[in-house]
Amino acid sequence: ATSSGAAEGGAVAAPPSSDGEGVSSAFRIPPRKRDPPGGKRDKSKSGRKIGGGGASGPSTPRRQSQRRQLQSHVRRVPSQRAQPQTQQGGRRKVKWVKTRAEILAFARMEFAAAAVRTVLACLLRAAVTLLVAAEAEGSGEDGSDEEGASGSGALLRSVFPSGWVRQIGPLLSAPAAALLFLLPSKAARGISPGFAFAFPPLLILLRRWFGGSVPSIPCRVGETVMGRLTPRELAVVVPVHFLGAIAGAALVCWALPGVLSIAVVDPIIYSEGNSWLYDLAWEVAANAAFAVGMLVLPELCRLNRLPRSATLLLALYPLFNVAVDASGKASTFGPDVVYALRCVTRREEVPIGQSPHMLGPILGGALGGKIMTWFFPDE
Repeated sequence: ATSSGAAEGGAVAAPPSSDGEGVSSAFRIPPRKRDPPGGKRDKSKSGRKIGGGGASGPSTPRRQSQRRQLQSHVRRVPSQRAQPQTQQGGRRKVKWVKTRAEILAFARMEFAAAAVRTVLACLLRAAVTLLVAAEAEGSGEDGSDEEGASGSGALLRSVFPSGWVRQIGPLLSAPAAALLFLLPSKAARGISPGFAFAFPPLLILLRRWFGGSVPSIPCRVGETVMGRLTPRELAVVVPVHFLGAIAGAALVCWALPGVLSIAVVDPIIYSEGNSWLYDLAWEVAANAAFAVGMLVLPELCRLNRLPRSATLLLALYPLFNVAVDASGKASTFGPDVVYALRCVTRREEVPIGQSPHMLGPILGGALGGKIMTWFFPDE
């Protein structure tokens, strides 16, 4: 009976004896292994179990190595998604968000760059003012009809001793006239504030000091349009540049002598004779050309092994003579400068008629960024 049952249905296990053993090892069927209570499933599409035998079989060294590789791949996915990705056309789009510490470090760097730029620009403006005063003293003139040059001889005598001015002043008039001849005509007459506050060699120097970014709002807006900065970073850059410009102007006003400091931080007041749209159009055009020149020409100079500062100064030289209002005054290439000088001298807020000179540099920087995206992409 036992042999016939084995022939029909296979081996049949005998009931265990009293001592717990079967009838024979030849007829013993191994028990089926069940999943452990702690068995887990991974998050992959295969749906296989991790941590137990189950239907997929016992956990072998090969399966364990495959499970470790799968888990390490799952852990690497967030870090790969956090990296900046490149879109078509060479425009880089950053998808990750900086931490609070990184944003604060970025804001401190931008604040320092804006403050140092304002201090050095005010000193350059003071040097040009003294050159104009020395020329006027040597020629025997006490002033000029142009705005910003009135009473230059009296300014020089108030800063230096009067005896020294009477003796050495005429000797300095010829070198002062030669230096003023090299400057743009409107800068020598005091109606080109952008020559001091957006001096290209100064911006190139600050770019080397502060991590490769030009401390200028039109340039930073252009970099945002190109994808180099995120909108969140631009939202930090703009108010920080305004605060840095105010801090730098206040420091210069406190450090320089009274009369000279008043002349250096004198507010930039534009004429309202032209229409609002006309002044805005000239501001946008001038600042777009300035942003393109400051961001593109250094790379072209590097490729062609040309001096950057001299080439930039010669290329952007005509922009400092472009009139953006009815009186012929040139652009400042930065709305933060216009506001900072008014804030330090406690003048009234910028009126609506002069708002094109605050809005124009921002729109001009955006237009310059579009031009660089079309014709000078990063990749």
